[in-house]
Amino acid sequence: MIKICHVKTQKNSVVDITADVLEVVKESGVQNGIVTVMADGVSFGIALLEANNAAIAADLVEELKRLVPSRITFRYELSPDSAAGRIKSCLFGASATAIIQNGTLACDQLGFFVLEHNGASDRGFYVSVIGE
Repeated sequence: MIKICHVKTQKNSVVDITADVLEVVKESGVQNGIVTVMADGVSFGIALLEANNAAIAADLVEELKRLVPSRITFRYELSPDSAAGRIKSCLFGASATAIIQNGTLACDQLGFFVLEHNGASDRGFYVSVIGE
């Protein structure tokens, strides 16, 4: 099963999409398998992070801004934020995969998150569930 979902983001934000992913897993009826979430865009990413820990998300946003700051010296000319966002997306990745066991994530300490590396947007992401 493959489904596209949407989430609204703010500039340089981390948005928990775990509930959306688990809803697709439930709809699929898969009890044991894998779920992959992939970004439908180039300047935001998908990550598995520790669930229910806002400090991790805040630290991640700050470190990504420090590692790849927006600046006007990028060759990509759409905007400094957009150029930095594309680089951050390449560094962090545009997809994440987790194991499904007994109809839910095998590691309940983790959750799926959208990492917005650019400006506020309505972001689409694909959820693919494979298994039995």
